[in-house]
Amino acid sequence: MKVNILYFNENNIVNKSGSAKDKFIRDLKLDLILDAIAEDDTYLRTLFKKIFLNPSVNEDEINNRQEILREAMHYPQFFKEAYQLSTEAISNTNICSETSHPRYNKMIPVSKKVLTQSEIASINLRHLGLFNHLMSDYINSFSSPYLNEFITMTLKNYTRDFLQKADELLNELLDLKFHSEIVIGGHPGFGLKLREVRLHTISNSEKITEKTKYPKKGNEDAIILLDNQTLINNSEEITNSCLVWILKTLSDFNNEANNFFETVREMFGFYSGGVNLFNKITKAGEAVCFPEFISVKGYEFTGLKDIGLILKKEAAVIGNSVSFSGKNLCIITGANQGGKTTFLRSIGLGQLMAQCGLFVTASSFSCYRYSGIFTHFPDEEDRELKTGLLEQELHRLHDLIPHMKKDSLLLMNETFSTTTEYDASYLAEQITAAFRSCGLLTIFVTHLYQFAHKLYTEAPKDCIFFRANRNSDGSRTFTLETGEPVKSSYALDLYHEILG
Repeated sequence: MKVNILYFNENNIVNKSGSAKDKFIRDLKLDLILDAIAEDDTYLRTLFKKIFLNPSVNEDEINNRQEILREAMHYPQFFKEAYQLSTEAISNTNICSETSHPRYNKMIPVSKKVLTQSEIASINLRHLGLFNHLMSDYINSFSSPYLNEFITMTLKNYTRDFLQKADELLNELLDLKFHSEIVIGGHPGFGLKLREVRLHTISNSEKITEKTKYPKKGNEDAIILLDNQTLINNSEEITNSCLVWILKTLSDFNNEANNFFETVREMFGFYSGGVNLFNKITKAGEAVCFPEFISVKGYEFTGLKDIGLILKKEAAVIGNSVSFSGKNLCIITGANQGGKTTFLRSIGLGQLMAQCGLFVTASSFSCYRYSGIFTHFPDEEDRELKTGLLEQELHRLHDLIPHMKKDSLLLMNETFSTTTEYDASYLAEQITAAFRSCGLLTIFVTHLYQFAHKLYTEAPKDCIFFRANRNSDGSRTFTLETGEPVKSSYALDLYHEILG
């Protein structure tokens, strides 16, 4: 079954590599979101970490995820039960496999392998039956064609008639647990070896105590006693030649069922995790929206808030509204503690959530689909003192650049703040000019007034400038507006900070 309701176009996944993964998570403070999604579920945390590090660039895939997530918000119990059933199936089969595996090096008889695979298959059939009932209860309940197709294909592949017949056959195989009688048919071939061997039945029988070594003529029920090793070996060879095909069939079925449940767990885990996050945001009284995509680089949103701050619940979160398009560089300046970094992070999180097919914490949000999302926030000083902070910054940029493509998004926060303003301004001017020429959109929070003011006076058409608002008394509004760059600190602020 090839219907997948999570990955609709796997060729369009953008992968991050190396240490950039951990720093990307740290820069955007994704751990807060992962904790809210997972609710102590290790698998969900790992799943969403993978998805956040691989945002989709395919609009159809993103739109389909949004559509199915809407369904999950209306039918959370269905998605939760599907996720739990698949998780239980995988867990139970793993436990059975581990307990059946010998703790020491030993040749395992084929009959033992068949028995183990039969027990695993029995677990899979039981959970497939439960899954069949769940899918039957919700058939044609959804508006998403992909979700309905998945349900239809599941019911078609694992019909109740198939599950019942398979269960009956398994019950017969499970008689191998006891002293069983195996009835085999075949024809003598070259060297008097059996040809076309077939297994007819396996049945539970009483332990044989009286055997006739040489049965009387016409006694069809008489049994040849296996009283020497040669006969025993020949008997096992004949039995194994039949059981090995059963073993292969069972193994193939279990592999298929395991792959099915792994896929189901991933798909329904994504939407269940999305519902977990949605419930926490709405419980906090915040608005969410499903983003739309525009054809040119830029943003248009109202009331965008940092989802991480919402989840921390430390204070009321202020939203920002912005609209611009066709730009390659966005410069953000203004007073310290004015909300610049929070604004930058909210854009990064909004973009990431949008390209993963999730909702955004805003009243409305429209964005471009970027070929990659990259961050460059300040690093802690190297404790081993092998490199200085500026060298660390340059090394990290050097590591990011090979992975950037045209139409990538780069979020830079106080880059080059570890050297003098003269040197930092020169570096910032050169690096941003290079990024602009490559077609990247760079959003740069900076205290480098000399660099920002010079660029503003040149008035390039592909640049836009924002600054953090402050009231006349020096208090912060934590909102941004377009305008001429301003310095990061003010005399009144310094007066209150130093003299109180």
